[in-house]
Amino acid sequence: MFSREGASKNRTDPEDKPIQRCHQLLKMRDFKSARYIIQMNKLVSNKRDAEFEKALVICDILIAAENRLPHGLLDCYGMIRMTGPGPVLFENMEKIMNLLEWGDTTNPFPFRHEASEKSLLCLVAPVQSNH
Repeated sequence: MFSREGASKNRTDPEDKPIQRCHQLLKMRDFKSARYIIQMNKLVSNKRDAEFEKALVICDILIAAENRLPHGLLDCYGMIRMTGPGPVLFENMEKIMNLLEWGDTTNPFPFRHEASEKSLLCLVAPVQSNH
């Protein structure tokens, strides 16, 4: 028999659909599309902002890591969300590491570990950027 209770459990909350789509796009390594969905959802609603921010940090890091600077240099400034040359601020890295689940938070999104490894490269390697 069909029950309304069972039917309501199978329905997806409309607020969950963009998060689910981000998971799908990240699994396909389509970081630019995932970032676009996140940015559009942040414009229309502040609900689930913390979850979107966790996915966005993965997108930002891996997009910057895949799009090398001239001469194959790693874009460390882009990976750690800095807009210009200057000292790497501990607060920037701490926020990124917390979003990637190095602190008290959890990040359920795909490629979290890869993004963590790439961003840590910027701390141990000399910062090479032409910004």
